[in-house]
This record gives sequence, C-alpha cells and structure tokens, in this order.
Amino acid sequence: MMTEQDIQRAIEESHGMGAGLARNAHLERVWEAARSHGDGSLVVKAGMALIRSYEYSSEDHKMLIPFARLLSLWDKDPAAFDASDRRRLFWYFKWASSSLTTRPQVPLAAAEDWTRRMRQRYAEAGYSDNAVLKAELFIAQHVGDEDRAAEAFEKWRASPRDTMSDCHACDDNASGDYHLLRGDDENALREWAPVLSGNRTCAEEPERVLGSSLLPLVRLGRIDEARTNHLRGYRMVAGLDSLHGAVGEHIEFCALTGNEARGLRILLDHSDWITTVPDVDVDRHFLAAVLVLSRRLIALGQGEHTVPGPRSRQWTIAELASWLDAELTASAARFDARNGTSHVSTRLRERLDQEPFPAIPLGYSRRLPGGGHASDPPAGVDVTRPDASVESLIAEAWAAELVAHPDARHRWRALDVRVTADGLEPDAACRAAIALYEALNSPDVDEAAARITAAEAFAAAGRIDRAVVERARAAMLLAGDDDFDAADAQLAAMTELGEVPPYATFIRRHAPIEIDLLRLGPGAADDVDDRLRALGEEWGDLTDEVCLVANVRVLASLARNRLQVDDFPAAIPHLRRAIDLADAAERGWLAGNYAIALGRVLTRIGDVPGAAVVFDEALRRPVLDDDVRAELHFFAAPVHAALGDAVASRHHAAAATDWFDRVDTPEGKSKAQFARYYIARSYMEENLSADAATILEGVLADEPGPELVSDVRAALGKVLVELHQPLAAVEHFVALARAAQTEGRHEEHASYASQTAEALSSGSRRDEALAAYAEARRLWADLDQPIPVARIARSEALLTVEFELENLPTFERSMLDVRAELARELGDASAETDLARALHHEIAETNAQLAERMCVLVVHADKSCDVDCPDECEEHDEERRRTAETMREPGGVYERAAEYARSAVDGFAALSAHSEQVRAAARLGEILLELSLKDEAMAVAEAAMPIAEALGDPMWIQYSLKRTMWYATGEDVE
Repeated sequence: MMTEQDIQRAIEESHGMGAGLARNAHLERVWEAARSHGDGSLVVKAGMALIRSYEYSSEDHKMLIPFARLLSLWDKDPAAFDASDRRRLFWYFKWASSSLTTRPQVPLAAAEDWTRRMRQRYAEAGYSDNAVLKAELFIAQHVGDEDRAAEAFEKWRASPRDTMSDCHACDDNASGDYHLLRGDDENALREWAPVLSGNRTCAEEPERVLGSSLLPLVRLGRIDEARTNHLRGYRMVAGLDSLHGAVGEHIEFCALTGNEARGLRILLDHSDWITTVPDVDVDRHFLAAVLVLSRRLIALGQGEHTVPGPRSRQWTIAELASWLDAELTASAARFDARNGTSHVSTRLRERLDQEPFPAIPLGYSRRLPGGGHASDPPAGVDVTRPDASVESLIAEAWAAELVAHPDARHRWRALDVRVTADGLEPDAACRAAIALYEALNSPDVDEAAARITAAEAFAAAGRIDRAVVERARAAMLLAGDDDFDAADAQLAAMTELGEVPPYATFIRRHAPIEIDLLRLGPGAADDVDDRLRALGEEWGDLTDEVCLVANVRVLASLARNRLQVDDFPAAIPHLRRAIDLADAAERGWLAGNYAIALGRVLTRIGDVPGAAVVFDEALRRPVLDDDVRAELHFFAAPVHAALGDAVASRHHAAAATDWFDRVDTPEGKSKAQFARYYIARSYMEENLSADAATILEGVLADEPGPELVSDVRAALGKVLVELHQPLAAVEHFVALARAAQTEGRHEEHASYASQTAEALSSGSRRDEALAAYAEARRLWADLDQPIPVARIARSEALLTVEFELENLPTFERSMLDVRAELARELGDASAETDLARALHHEIAETNAQLAERMCVLVVHADKSCDVDCPDECEEHDEERRRTAETMREPGGVYERAAEYARSAVDGFAALSAHSEQVRAAARLGEILLELSLKDEAMAVAEAAMPIAEALGDPMWIQYSLKRTMWYATGEDVE
C-alpha cells in the first residue's frame, strides 16, 4: 500500500511525464491509492492531477467520474481544498461539462443539467456566467441548433470576463469555430488572427487554430499562408495525444490539396492511433480525416496499398476506408439519436464529400507509394479512351509525334493500352514508337541507344523520316557526352537513309552544324554562325510551316553559339525571335527551352524584372514538357526572390519540386531536393525556423547526394538550435564534423566540433559539452586560430562556474588566463590588421563576460536558499547581509566587476563596436550603483543612451540605462 509520501512523490513524478495514456494510467493508480488512504487533501491533489492529465490526452471523456467525486467532496469537506485547489475545481468544471457531449451514451439532458449546475455553482462562488454561456454555445453547436448557437454566442461575447473565463487565445479559437461552422471563412480567420500571429498563445494554441485555419485559407485563395500554417503547425502537433483532431486536420488538408503522399506519411507516423481498435465516438474527428485521405488514395488507384489498421494487422486502403465509413456512420447515428437531430451525420457526409482543390505544392514529394504521381494526366489525355477507335488513337499519336507535342508519350501509351486490351497488333511503325517511349520511361535508360534502336525499327517499317529524326537525336546525345566518333557514325547512317520529306531533310542539314557547335567550341563560333545563317536563308519561307519550324531551330542554335562566347546582346534577339516563331507555328511548347535560356541570360546581365516576365509568360503556356515546366519554375524562384517577392519565390520553388518529381529521373530528383532546400533557406531568411526545419527534415529523409546533404544538415542544425531543440541538432553537427574530417576540411571540422559543443551545452549536457569543447579547442589550436580558441575557453569557463558562488575564483582565473593569452597573441600580431582588431574585440568581450557573469553569480547567490528555509529566516538574512558587505568591500567582487566592465566599454568604444559598447555600459551602470558611485553611473548611462537610441538597441538595454539614471538622480527619465 502506498504511503502518503509515496502518493505525494508519485504526483510529483507525473509532472515530469509527457502527456498521454502512460501518465493517465500512472495517475489512475495514484488516485485509487489516495482514495484508499482517506486523507481528503491527498484525494484532492491526486484527483486534480488526474483530471488535468485526462484533459491533455485523448481520454478527456474519462474525467467526469473523478471530477464528480471531487465536487461531492467539496460539498462535504471544503477544508480539504486549499485556495489553489478551489480555483482549479471551478476551472475544471468547464472541462467536465464539455466532456459530456463527447459520449453518445450520456443523455443530452444530463449535459444540459450539468451546465445548469455549473451556472448555479459559479454564481454562488461569485463568478460571472461567461464560461457557462460558452458551454451552452458548445452544446448548441454540437446538436446543430443554429438559432440557439447564435443567441448563446452573442450573450457569451457580451458577458463580462473574469478569472473563470478561458484565456483570450482559447476564446479566439471558439469564436473562429463559430463562424467556420456557419460557413464564414473570412470572419473565422479574422477571429483567429491574434492566435495565428502569435500574439495570443495557450497550452494548445496556436496548435489547434493552425490546423483549423488550413482549409479556410485554401478556400479563400491564401495559399502561401495555408502552406506555412501546415509546415509550422504539423510540427507542433505531431505525436501529441491530446491533439488527434488537429493532426487529422493536417491529414485532411494534404488529402484535399494533392498531397496525398504526405498525408499518408503523416498517417503512418501516427499508425498506433488506429492499430488498436480506436474509440470511434471519441476519435471521430481524426478518423474522419483518415477516411477523407483513404478515399482520395483510392481515387488515385492506391486502394490495394496496405497500411497498419485496427486489430494490429495490415489493411488495404480500400478495406480501411470501408471499415471507417461503417464505423463513423454508426457513431454519427448514435450521436444523432441521442441529440434528436441529424446534424452529426450531415456534417460527416459534408466532410467526406468535399471535392479536392487544385494541387498545392508544399515542397514535399507527391509520388505515391504504389507508384505514379498524385497529379492529373495532361489536359485532354485519357489513357483508357474506351470510346475512341484504334484508328483515331493511331492518328492522334502520329499527329502529336510529328510536331514533338509533349502529349505524344501519353498518346502512344493510350494506343498501347487499347491494342493490348483488344488483342490487336499495331503496324511496325507504331510498335517502334510504343517501344521507344516505353524504353524512355525506364529509370536507367541509355537514351542514345534507345533512339538508335528506334531509328532502326522505323527504317525497317518504312518511316525513313522518323529514322532520320531519331538518328539525329542520338548523335546530339553522343556529342553531348564528347563521343564525337559515335555521333559522326549516326550522322553517316542518317545520310544513307535515302529520300525523305522536307523537315527530315532540314534535320539532315542542321544536325551536323549542331554537332560541330559542340565539337569546335568557341573558337569556331563565327564559322558556325555563317553556316547557320546560310541554312536559315535556305529555309526562309516563313509562310511554310516546315520552314517556320526550321527557323525556330536555327535561331535557337544561333543563340547557343553566341552564348558559348558570352555574346549576350547577340543571343537575346535570337531567343526572342525563336519564341515568337514557335508561337506563330502554333508550337508554343517548343518555346519553353528558349524561355529558360532567355530568362537566365537576362538574369546574368542584371535584367531581373525582364527575366521574371519571360519565366512567368512561358509558364502561362497550357502545354509544356514536364521537365521544361520544372526548369522554368526552378529558375523563376531566385528571380522573384531578387525582386523581393518571397511568397512568389517559394511558390515557384515548390512547383519546381512537384514537376521534377513527375519527371522522376535521378537528375530530376536532385533538382527537386535542391528546390526544397531553397524553400527552407527562404523560410530561414524570414526567421520562420519551424517551417524551414520541417522542409529540411523532409529533404534529409529523401537521402540527398553528398553535394547537398552537408548544406541541409548545416541549415537544419541551425534552425533546430533556434527552435530550442539543441540536442536534436547535435547529430547533424556531429555528422558534419565527421564528414569534414574525412575529407580533410580542417576548419569546417573544427567549426562543427564547436557547434556540437555549444548545442550540448544548451541542452544541459554539461560533461559531454566540456569534452566536446576540449576537442574543438584542440582542433582550432592545431590550426593556429587564437580567436575561436579564446571563445571556446570562455565557454568552458562559463559552463564550469554554473551558478555556484564558490566557483567564482576559479572562473575569474580562467577568464583572466583567456585575456592574457589574447594579449600575448596581440603582441605578436602586426598592428592595424584584421587579426589585431579581432583580438582587441575578443579582449573587450572577455572583460564584458567577466563582469556580466560575476554580477549574475552575485544576484543568484543573494536569492538562493535551501528549499526548506522560510523567506523570513533570520539566519539566512544575516548571511545575505554579510555576503553583500563582502562583495562591496574594496577589491571585492563588485569593484573587480566594475573594472572589467570599464575596460569592456573602453575597448568596444575604441573599436567603434557601439552595440557591444552600450551593452557593457548598461551592466557597468548597474555595478556602479551597487558601489554607490552614482555620479559615475550617471555619466556612463548618459554617454551610452544616445548611442543605444540611435542603434535601436533592444529595449531592455535602454530600460537598464534609464533605470540607472533614475536611481542615480532619483528623478524620472523620459
């Protein structure tokens, strides 16, 4: 049997446990032990802890029984409740009241009666009915009584707030929900704005509101805000047992915005929430979101993909969807039967019947686990085409092929599906085209070899024109790999194919010049120019479609030829003309590559606005190759960033990741990863660390190549430190240090070793941090770098002293040793050099940190006391008085700290390091006041204040200076 001390200790232990089922079970045992013990105050403490634990878990519906027992105890023995317990009892009344509506087994009349009892109890205790009216609003909303909800909302908003009212953040959430349930997205977001901006927070805010805001933002077209709220918000709710519904909202958002793959990833990360048979009545909001996702995955052909499901077995998505639909429908019916309405069922159907929105790239891969991509097929292409004849499919495929239309591969795929299904055999030329595109879709294809094979098949089938085209394309690929002998062999084979139509004739003439452009390089640019111009004149009849397209190709070649000699003024008009002629030939998709080249040239010569126009106009074309569209977005992103439009920049980068994923090649994957990294850097520049961290973690999980992984880890480590997760950053800094060591990058090795130590120190891993600092100091010393050596030595001294006054002499000696070593290095350094200036700065910084830490130690020692010592302890007061006198004696702590602070102020002033100067001056002023040197304190503060105001330094520095001036004179300072 647990003793009273055991029970108290167990309650204390629960404070260090994370919210969730384990803590609930722990406190349930404590609660039973306390009730068995019989001490009323002990029962109250255990019951309060259990109720609070239930509230911040998925078992909030279980709080009613312990609360009812505490309420009964209050009526019998109010003396068992201290003032804090009394307040909590009435506060928890709200939680218990709201939990009643979550169980359909509880009659609605009981929930209504509980609210009436709450009103009576609050009135007797002297509280307003503000919280009661809010509870009535929730009941009205739950049953779907809009008139009653509107009345309750108005009364609640008009009622006076008091100490039983929820915090402003929670009330903003409720107000926004009221408007959302009435279909008013704009007013919902207006109510939520203070929470979304971070101006109002609570234990679970903005986590809940961030999830609720996602679909309203999408419906209003505020896409970047929705993307940001997802990236930031999901990170805050992931894995939290009390926020199942909020996690569900992120899953639903992904499901309806074309990010089904990410939604599935989130579901898999929370699979333990459904692997045991969930309580559908309690978890219906989360499970409904899972059903929304499941339906979308089924629509995308993923119904047979398996996921963990109830009873801890694998379910196909189709099976899971069927089970969820039945269970949720039955649950809604139970609530409606209890409520006497059809509201819960209606809301469920509305949620499940939502149509997906146009895809919103989030910066994550949208490739689905069962293969394919969560994107619609190109416009106008239906690969099944059940109503089309085989002849029409063949005609459409050849029509697309002959004009190099991006849909050609889909047309051939449609034909292949049909003839396979019908058991037909297409002619040899069709088989050659189908085989070519099938080969090109292979991830490890040798494209040149595939095109040579296709050329041979086309020639055998009598399509000499296609054979010429494929030989020419193969020759270009081989020349691009510097295999000019093989390229020449293809050119020779091409010329031996006999008589061909006009465009194939042009290809025969054009291909050798293109090969020579690569072979001969910049030195032959003028000769190549002449040959291209002659070819253009030969095919100069722009009223003829073939000649028009031929000139597009010639102009593109002329531009490439000029670009290889950096003749940008000559290349630009060629590219513009090529784009115009491609449009005139009604082959706008050909203009995409030329727009990429033109935009990049304009960017390089500084015409960034012009480049943005080129990229944006090209992207408005309805038909482009997937890889071309991806590249356009990829290069548009930094252009828009340079124009100051971070939102547009991130939009383009996210779209680039999506289109590169569709291309699904190793190069496309690498570029998609880089684009995601670019998005993260954009968020970092706006101090949106959580958004950046979420993207960076996704990139790292995608296993980027060595050229990117270091940048990703470095950025991720930085933002994790900013998010106060230093221990999570350690693994990245350690990995970076090892990689740098392996590759012989010694300064980077030392730098990442230093960052590892700093992260360990921030994470309160003192011993590990000291070992890491020692290693980093050794590495910097080996590189003969006195500045980082000094900084590390200071960090070691600060970590060693902690807040123990008895450690002060050791700390002071260590810091003086650092200062002396810096002075020695300064003596060896040449005057007026960057190194000398840096050493002066570090000496001043050492003095400033000495003064700062000495004062902190004094203040901490003055406040510290044994936990069992009462505040009025005379012995303690006497000890404080003696310590203070000792510190103010000549040569004591304050006098030495003042001298260090004076040196810091003078050192920074000499370097014109004004921000550091005023920081040191603020501390010096405080120290001088402790020494009763009011005139000097006033002089220091008066000298520093104008500098601080001009710099716009943090308000705490300006406040400190003003406070020094006030204490020095006894007068208010404006």
